[in-house]
Amino acid sequence: MPTTFTAPISPVTSFSSLAVGSLNCCGLAKTADISVRNSFIRYLRTRSLDLLALQESHASTSLHDIFHSQFQAKASLWSSHCGLVSFSDKLEFSNSFISPCEPIIPTTVSHASNAFDPVFVTIVYFPASRAERYLFLNDITQQYPAIFPTCPSRTILAGDFNYSYSRQFSSRIRQAPSFWLHYIDSSFTDSITPTDQLASATFYRGVSRSCIDYVFVSNDLASSTHYDDCTTTYIQPQWSNHLLLKAQFRLFPPISDSNSVFSVGKGLWRAHPRLASNPHFVKQLNRILSKCVHQFNTPMSAAEKWESLKAATATFCKSYSRRKGYTLSCAEDLLHKKRAGITKKLSLDPSLLPVLSPQLTVVEQQLTSLQQYHVDDLALRSGIRWREMGELSAGYLKRTISARQSRQTIPPFLHPNSLSLCSSKDEMLDAAATFYSDLYSPDPIDPAAIDSLLADLPDSLHLSPSASSFMISPLTLDTLLDAFSRILKKSSPGIDGLPYAIVRLIVIHASCSQIAVEVFNNALCFADIPPSWLRSCVTLLPKKPPFDTLKNWRPISLINTDAKVFTRILSSRMIITASKLINPYQTGFVRGRFIADNGLLMKLVMEQARISSSSGIGLLLDQEKAYDRVHPDYLRAVLLRFGYPLTVVDCIDRLFFSTDLQINVNGFLSQCIPQRRGLKQGDPISPILFNLAFEPLLRKIQLDSRIMGYRLPSPVPNPSVDPAKLLAYADDIICLLIDPSELTHLQAHLSLYSRASNAKVNFHKTEAVSLSGASSIYNSVWRSALLSYNITSWHHCQSPAPVVYLGFPLYTSTSQRNLFLDGILDKVSKACQIHQQRGLSVRGRATILSSLVLSEL
Repeated sequence: MPTTFTAPISPVTSFSSLAVGSLNCCGLAKTADISVRNSFIRYLRTRSLDLLALQESHASTSLHDIFHSQFQAKASLWSSHCGLVSFSDKLEFSNSFISPCEPIIPTTVSHASNAFDPVFVTIVYFPASRAERYLFLNDITQQYPAIFPTCPSRTILAGDFNYSYSRQFSSRIRQAPSFWLHYIDSSFTDSITPTDQLASATFYRGVSRSCIDYVFVSNDLASSTHYDDCTTTYIQPQWSNHLLLKAQFRLFPPISDSNSVFSVGKGLWRAHPRLASNPHFVKQLNRILSKCVHQFNTPMSAAEKWESLKAATATFCKSYSRRKGYTLSCAEDLLHKKRAGITKKLSLDPSLLPVLSPQLTVVEQQLTSLQQYHVDDLALRSGIRWREMGELSAGYLKRTISARQSRQTIPPFLHPNSLSLCSSKDEMLDAAATFYSDLYSPDPIDPAAIDSLLADLPDSLHLSPSASSFMISPLTLDTLLDAFSRILKKSSPGIDGLPYAIVRLIVIHASCSQIAVEVFNNALCFADIPPSWLRSCVTLLPKKPPFDTLKNWRPISLINTDAKVFTRILSSRMIITASKLINPYQTGFVRGRFIADNGLLMKLVMEQARISSSSGIGLLLDQEKAYDRVHPDYLRAVLLRFGYPLTVVDCIDRLFFSTDLQINVNGFLSQCIPQRRGLKQGDPISPILFNLAFEPLLRKIQLDSRIMGYRLPSPVPNPSVDPAKLLAYADDIICLLIDPSELTHLQAHLSLYSRASNAKVNFHKTEAVSLSGASSIYNSVWRSALLSYNITSWHHCQSPAPVVYLGFPLYTSTSQRNLFLDGILDKVSKACQIHQQRGLSVRGRATILSSLVLSEL
């Protein structure tokens, strides 16, 4: 797996690690045996590189996309002689250029978040013939002055020079023009071999060995070279007769300050889920858990015991990972060091060749075997996953071509108090803490508004005694294990770092299972919540630009996995019991209801409006931070009104509103801030809780006889069917209004809901859509009413693009429809281009077509 930029290794140093590799691959295409190419590329992907420079790529135009796909590259540049592959999505190429004869590829490499100043990278493959090389290099600085300036700065020059570089020009027959040798000697530093050491051979042919491959850096970057991590790696002869060079650089941000806004911290510790499938780990963990249980004191509560078990597990995971035995890659590293030692002795004393040559042969054979075993193992595991999940699993197919998810680096944002751009890491942490402390601090609500909102709810909207009993029925070990089996294995753990697979080992341990069951039941029946369940970390995901405003980042709570299992169990029970409480026009997170129902019904309403020349409109309401603003007292009142048991309400109240949060900003955690309002995005129970909290408003609108709504025509009139006055999917709501007076009544209901729950509607972001498409009704009917509430967005048949509601286009003209379909066609075309490189069978193609391509329609 290629690595991305690493976090600082000390609290006072902030840098980004950039690993650059270079290799003459002796024909990457390997047309004689494609399987050799596949193994070769698979091995190169494991070398923990950010950039890989390749020479003798033999990359014809038809192979560019194939190479890019096989390397799983984030970006790549190719010519017939060279290639440059980026494995990091934090790196960006710009000002790239392919020289006419294609032996040179220069580009500017920048960090997406400006973690370091741009670096100029040039890949070269000089002619093997001395005469041709002289001719080529004689005018290289004049022909490419921008690539080879007189005083290069922040430059990395890598490739196959096809000559052995020597500082003693007169000591041998020159293999390159003297001015070029002087240029390299005066302007660059070898980043593979320190100045006080002899260079190792990078090319071998029979008994002949020489150093002709280099990674040079301009002198101003010489201090950034971390020689301890710079290596040469033997590559088996079937792949190449050159060694792979790896240079490691430590690049500091533009402001070399540990408090820089571009600093990247270590983030949260996480145990690897695969530890749970390691028999040796499981056996040792079971011993530790048994010992821990044996030492428990009788007065300890179940929650205290559970916390102790988790702490012991986390400590063991850390120590086990640190002292893990040598892996194949460790053995390979040892062999590379042994080979380097032998070749160094040979370079110092060629007379040792008869003695050391057999040893060198054995080491190289062992390296060849290890490399082949490694790539075969990767291929086998990939093949197993492919056979088990591949051509029948749309999700697996999608993941194989999707860009790997990586942590989003957050750029400097505006401080909510000063409204100035943060200039340091500490300012960013303070800004995040200030913003979310304010967001999660409740504003005063109006108890009378709560009473008024709930008073109109029908008496039938109440849990039955059997449903109430079901909510608090005891949890068993089977219940817990079933919940663990239903959870996505790759879901991120919380602040304790323990993934589901490892927490499950605690639950199934003979001495711990009863403790786990008791903890979960105490939480349900007595709101006795383990302390670790009341701490979570909030990670920020981008929503929409500009990203210098914290409002445009979505806060996702990373909750400890055991807490998430509990809320998932509670959520499943609430979803079952809530289906009869939630009106049929709310389709979000309710069993048997689908998002497509909203799109279809909206289309039918618009068609009816067009036929009847209706002057009605649809209002797409914009709620500000809908989940994050739910007031605890309001939620409590709603749940009790719906008949949920007091113990369940107390449990939810404590789980959500007694929590301390820390905001993760680029790997650094803010101070703890209390969450006193809002539902956690990322918690399984939050969607159904929001639906229940939102339901009184939807019912208020639906029961208001002054808002007419739309009744679709039916062959058999049915007065008992309520007209459609709104459509909702969670907090995404569109209200259907026929007359401007209805807007006044709607606003009154929204105001009441806001006073009761802390909700806030952004009318200036609300969109109005002419249901019939008529544009004239704006001035003749709606203009004054809409502007009185600061609603300025108006869509009609002459608008260039349709409004998109829940992914469905609300178009009222052919041009709007065609524009939307052109976008869909473009997405489908790109999806087909990506998947066609998989070499799928007919079955695999059918899976792609039905699940991934048609899903765009």
